[in-house]
Amino acid sequence: MWSSTPAGRPNVGGALVRRAHPEPSWEGCGLVSAPTPSCGDVDGLAALPPGLRLAAALAEIEPAKLPAHDVVLVARAWERLKAHAEAQQARVFAELASRPEYERCTYPDHARGVHQHRAVQTAGSEISLALAWSPGRATRRVAVAVDLVHDLPDTLTALSAGHIDADKATLIADRTRCLNTLELRRSVEHAVLPIAARKTRAVLDTILRREVIAADPGAAERRRSDAADQRRVDRPEPASPDGEDGMAHLYLYGPAEDLTALWTALDAAARHT
Repeated sequence: MWSSTPAGRPNVGGALVRRAHPEPSWEGCGLVSAPTPSCGDVDGLAALPPGLRLAAALAEIEPAKLPAHDVVLVARAWERLKAHAEAQQARVFAELASRPEYERCTYPDHARGVHQHRAVQTAGSEISLALAWSPGRATRRVAVAVDLVHDLPDTLTALSAGHIDADKATLIADRTRCLNTLELRRSVEHAVLPIAARKTRAVLDTILRREVIAADPGAAERRRSDAADQRRVDRPEPASPDGEDGMAHLYLYGPAEDLTALWTALDAAARHT
């Protein structure tokens, strides 16, 4: 199926791709069966599923030669391809976290009582080193990947197909994580996926929060009560470096109804001074 014929080399990146050895041919692999859109014809991009064929088609397009409307179509195609790549990377991250070497705990026995081993965190440390990411960022990415692969496969499929982007897929994983059964998580997933592609991230977030509460109202009330126990007022902090302008921030955290009442009172007082 694969040959080493230089003539079969796809022109990806033009002169930026130079290798001393010949690359495999695309011919006979089912990757070039559909005509590739030319730089003047981008209408065919929408018909190409994200993957190698779409990547090859996009590599042949010169945006500078296109009218503005077609440039937008090309941008959408690149976004679908990027989402597809994010889904494939998520599968790789989840695979790494599933490996036995990351599931083993190397903490000494006397420390096991205060340490909860998480394969996600161990794999995240590996990704952090490999990609020069902060440990927190890497662990979050691996955690979302595991959620998508094992708990939210329909969201992963939508991401792979380019129907939603990585931000929306991550949002679905994050917002449903508080639900304590797989059935509840997937019920919310199935409620939002049909509309996720047409909504902005902020609107989708609002819908997700509402669906999560509706999925388990009792748990939502317990989370609200637990959060209320953490209410606090932080000491004022300078609003500018070294407080040079004499201004400060005051941070309050508490139940929404209490802070709304406080804001209303402060606003009324300010309007009468």
